[in-house]
Amino acid sequence: MDRCLDVVLTPFHYPLALLINKVSRNRLKLDYVVLAAFLPDIEIPILFMIQQYPPRLVLHSIIGSILFSFPAILLLWPLYRFIILKIFGIELTIDNLQNLLIASIIGSLSHVFLDALHHNYNPLMWPLSSESVDVFVLFNDWVLASMILNIIFVIITLLIFLMIYKENKSVMKTIKVMISSH
Repeated sequence: MDRCLDVVLTPFHYPLALLINKVSRNRLKLDYVVLAAFLPDIEIPILFMIQQYPPRLVLHSIIGSILFSFPAILLLWPLYRFIILKIFGIELTIDNLQNLLIASIIGSLSHVFLDALHHNYNPLMWPLSSESVDVFVLFNDWVLASMILNIIFVIITLLIFLMIYKENKSVMKTIKVMISSH
């Protein structure tokens, strides 16, 4: 039961990516920040396959996120670009490495800190320690915090989707606007 409640709802990190993009006055490209905000969860299937549980470690830590988010995005970019092009017809390019570097760090750290509010295992100090840092877990109850934050972020994501959909009248156009600076 505990593992079921500790579900990762990666797409619902989107509101933080959009907030970062807006706070930067669109200087940090939305494409970059969205990928970076989702990035830490790429390690979950990898760690699961090698039977590492809980499947959060390197990219779910402060140091790991800072050190490895940029190289990980550079490695994943061709696959991400291909998927976005094939599904949504959006041609993504890396046109500013400095912007990508800053977006990758800020976006991935936003993911780490949001997760630290509601997960049962938070290796924030890896590689210095693999111990969970739970001082940020809301209500000192990760189950309750997970339920509340998942509900809040689902609602925020749906509201953002509906506001953009109202302007575009198309699900595909709405998703394109949500994930791309183009």
